[in-house]
Amino acid sequence: MATLTTCSLLALVALGTAFLSSLPRAVRRALRLLAVVLLVAGVVAGSWVSVADDEVGIVYRERLGKRLPVGQTIAEPGQRGPQLAVLKPGNYFRYLPFLHRVRVDKVVTVPAGRIGVVTAQDGESLSGDESFAPEWSHSDPEISDPAAMVAAEVFMAKLKKGQKTVFRGVSGVQMTVLPPGTYPVNTALFDVAIWPALHIESGSVAVIHSRVEQAPANGEPAEMINGMPLVLRGRRGIWKEVLTAGTHPAENPLAHLATIVKITQRNYDFTVSVSDHNGRTSGKITASAMGGGDWVDAPVAVRSKDGFLLPIDVHVQCTITAEHAPYVVALIGNPDAGSDDSHLLRMDRLAARVVLPALRTYFRNVAAAKSALDFVTQRQEIEEAAGAELREKLQRSYVRFDGIQIGDVHFEATDAGQKLLAAKIDFEIEAIQQKTREARREREERARADQKK
Repeated sequence: MATLTTCSLLALVALGTAFLSSLPRAVRRALRLLAVVLLVAGVVAGSWVSVADDEVGIVYRERLGKRLPVGQTIAEPGQRGPQLAVLKPGNYFRYLPFLHRVRVDKVVTVPAGRIGVVTAQDGESLSGDESFAPEWSHSDPEISDPAAMVAAEVFMAKLKKGQKTVFRGVSGVQMTVLPPGTYPVNTALFDVAIWPALHIESGSVAVIHSRVEQAPANGEPAEMINGMPLVLRGRRGIWKEVLTAGTHPAENPLAHLATIVKITQRNYDFTVSVSDHNGRTSGKITASAMGGGDWVDAPVAVRSKDGFLLPIDVHVQCTITAEHAPYVVALIGNPDAGSDDSHLLRMDRLAARVVLPALRTYFRNVAAAKSALDFVTQRQEIEEAAGAELREKLQRSYVRFDGIQIGDVHFEATDAGQKLLAAKIDFEIEAIQQKTREARREREERARADQKK
């Protein structure tokens, strides 16, 4: 366009000069000829378009045609606006600059491990209750693949459907995504957003929350969990069938919202942490450190019937199975997401919403009937009862209980607390000595039995 403007200006100057009567006739004739040559050269140069191998040309007709109707993006023959066909790599001289404008864009490249999510600006309208165009699928193998979907001439082809004429493609976000590759896309018709392909690591599954209805209803009602419908694959809602480990390049991340759920065993350590007087914290407290710091975080703490506040270290093992992962997601969302409770930021959502509340409920109830020292002397009994309680509570949340261990019981740094600590130590020493005596007795009995033989 700049070349045409320059040549046109020079042509005007030459033509104006040619009318000066003071110039010889031969000079005036030469100037008129020069003006014509400059004008023709400008038109030829302005109509030249070069499209490189990694580019595509989008042609806009700007004059001598009908205006586009409201809601239409791509021009039909005889209309102004972006034209359907794109220019492939090469040189072109036929697009007059005062009639056409050519925009040269890069071809769309979808790298390995990525997908292209396509939005069509024109085509057949979506039905009223749909948000995504249906899967691109045709009986003709030449136009059945995703590359044909983003070929503008194929997508905007008109077909007979009963008494109506319709476009082959449907406008809006396409369910079908582009696999890795290079596509000469008409960017006036299609927007292509590059997304990572859904990849699921070993030991995890993906729970799909589908926003589209792709399969016909078969009469089976949805199973409602926490107000969320659990449905068969292809229906709108949370699919009961999970996606397993691997890469799933055909999944549309806008239509199929994936929640990655770990299905290996989870180990939760609900332990006490303290800070010293300088604000430094340690991950776990020992009884001997109690006098020099303050409790910062005690996830599980009870008040015994004799009035002692006892933070308790508890270790829990549990598993979300692949079969129950959709139910857990329907119940609490992503179990591996961070807790939305500002006091439990270091925990995942399953620990904060399911496991820890169940532990606290159990220990709060049992503490009313237990003295502080009971939590030391009756640890195994309390642990077994806690396991039974937790198993039932986790099953209600579709989580498999695998085990529980009660760790240290911490005592306050008061005279009464230190007395309890001393009693605890005496009890543990006695337990060790008892095991030693039992082991000695067993050895002596075996020795007497051997002598009798």
